[in-house]
Amino acid sequence: MTRHPDLGTCGDGRYRVVDEERIVANLVRNFWPYEAAEDHGLAVAEATRTLERWIAAGLPLRVDGGRRWFDPFEACNFALHAWLEDGDPLWLSHQVASSRRMVREMREDAAQSAGYTVTFRREFNLTGMAAGSAARLRIPLPIDRGRVDSTQILPGAVASGATASVSPGRLDIRFMMPEPASDTVTISATMTLPPGGSGMPLYDGLAIEPYDTASPEYRLCTRPDEGLIRVTDAVLRLADTLAGPRDPPAQVVARIWDYFTVQMKVGFIHYDELDIADPLGTVIERRWCDCHTGSALFAALCRARGIPARIVTGAVLYPIAPAQHSWLEVLLPPHGWLPVDILGAFLAARSLADGQWSRCFLGHLDPRLRTQCLPDLFTGAVGVRMPRSWYIVQMLKEGGNELTLGCLDDRAWVLRDLLRVSATHSPATVTAHASPPAAARGA
Repeated sequence: MTRHPDLGTCGDGRYRVVDEERIVANLVRNFWPYEAAEDHGLAVAEATRTLERWIAAGLPLRVDGGRRWFDPFEACNFALHAWLEDGDPLWLSHQVASSRRMVREMREDAAQSAGYTVTFRREFNLTGMAAGSAARLRIPLPIDRGRVDSTQILPGAVASGATASVSPGRLDIRFMMPEPASDTVTISATMTLPPGGSGMPLYDGLAIEPYDTASPEYRLCTRPDEGLIRVTDAVLRLADTLAGPRDPPAQVVARIWDYFTVQMKVGFIHYDELDIADPLGTVIERRWCDCHTGSALFAALCRARGIPARIVTGAVLYPIAPAQHSWLEVLLPPHGWLPVDILGAFLAARSLADGQWSRCFLGHLDPRLRTQCLPDLFTGAVGVRMPRSWYIVQMLKEGGNELTLGCLDDRAWVLRDLLRVSATHSPATVTAHASPPAAARGA
């Protein structure tokens, strides 16, 4: 049995603040989404039994006031660790299997789909904002290949005096806090996205033309220090072990991909545990990453070998369990920017032998919602104070996925996002760029 679990955290217990009911809901969303669609009660019962089994196997928890409290990241990461250390089958038989099923179903549906209807709803916690103060709240919108059909603001007291403005990738709502001040404000948008994926399969021998190293695009996307992408000594040392400085770019990308598939554990991490001076050094040392830090490390390794790379954020559009997500793009002329998503490395289940999954999302993707393409197009600050110490809890709700951004300060939570996706099977017209939404309206 597992006695000293490596769960991708420092293990000091600060984040064991989520009650058992929400941890079970989080497990249902990540491991039993299809079962929950058939019989939610049975899925909850199975998740509850699994939680008890993991506690007996060493999953940490905190007992306070007669209740049990958990770190949601430790709980989700425990499945992969238990599979690696003890052979516990749940990670492979449920989490990986469910994710693979989502991908297969989207591929099978691709020929019939005329597009996707996406609803994104964000509830903001406005604790501390006084009546009469000016507020600007922001939600993400598609930066390409999409259309915004409608928006809504609640409560009506806010909506009546609000103004809306649209820029690539974001919707801004400005208003004066009413009297009495609202505890929360909710903004939602319904979007139409076209069908079809992007990119092309990437393989070692793919012919690549020389880079124009003097171009602004090349210089911008090979910078050694950009946000979380930092080409530090730790990154350079790892790059040296994966590929030589003169190796063909497609081969370099493939070698980095193999490293993620076999060596990295894709799950959840606490960002305030990363070394401020060298955050990717912490990721390399622990060999745990989430989609964003993993994409940043992948991009940094590419840049260490002179390959332009950038981070993209948005959402995967699997109707059973859509989710906000990050991936990256690499520039490989003359093929242009090709997407790379380490979710594919997760789907490969740490094996390079399975031809169906070992190169999934290496150079090509299924349909996605793209809301940021860093560093040029970004959503920016959401409009409420973001904490340094935060965590995520997800659950299936209202036919979609609800994500709560919790925090360790007195607010308890900051944002609550609901994402719903449905495929359409009738002809639809979509614009090339996000169009201004209808005027903001109240309830």
